[in-house]
Amino acid sequence: MKARLLGTLALLLMPLVSVASPFFVKAVEAGIEDGKPALTVSLHVPQHHHLFADEITLSVGDGTGLVPLRKPVPNRMQDLDTKETVNVYEEDVSLVYPFPAAVDSTIKVKIRFRGCSDSTCFLPDTTNIVVAVPSASRIRQPDKSTSKLF
Repeated sequence: MKARLLGTLALLLMPLVSVASPFFVKAVEAGIEDGKPALTVSLHVPQHHHLFADEITLSVGDGTGLVPLRKPVPNRMQDLDTKETVNVYEEDVSLVYPFPAAVDSTIKVKIRFRGCSDSTCFLPDTTNIVVAVPSASRIRQPDKSTSKLF
């Protein structure tokens, strides 16, 4: 009786067990976008998986959310759970955000995202990192001297 009760309890709790997310932040790089400091955030999306485009968020130390300056156009698909049409990225993706801190500084960055495989959805994932951003004069900029037109 006791064993059967424990077995039933284990079956009921089985859906609550979380599986590690296969998605991860590949890189966060400081650079220049339209003459201003920017952060490029690159996320890894495995084959047969997708990230919800509208659930990728980036916030800085004080909790201020940033809006991307540039992001790829997402694909559209039907969500397995809600049956609604959602925006997704089905391969590695990079988004560019404005950099709000002073030059020669570091900033705490919180990146949050959620995705699914073809059969399983994962809990939202959060990555916290500290990014060192050099002054604009030390950030590598494209060499315009080699792009002259003749």
